[in-house]
Amino acid sequence: NKTLNIYAEKVREVGKKLNIAVVDVHATIDGSFNEKAGLQYTINGVHQNEAGDKVVGVALDKAMFGGDNPGLNNTEKFEKI
Repeated sequence: NKTLNIYAEKVREVGKKLNIAVVDVHATIDGSFNEKAGLQYTINGVHQNEAGDKVVGVALDKAMFGGDNPGLNNTEKFEKI
């Protein structure tokens, strides 16, 4: 999505200018969301569904903590969250 690419670039620029950390989720998930046409990750092509939330969550875990958090996936604790 060209609009999201522009927005993501501006967020990176602001982060660099203000010297703050930015997690570029868009760059990380763009490949996953675009590898197959359809709404498998979104409810309308923009807003994530449950599967999309999981992809974003894993991307955030990797970016912020250096890896995913497989201990919580598909567990009772995960379901409660």
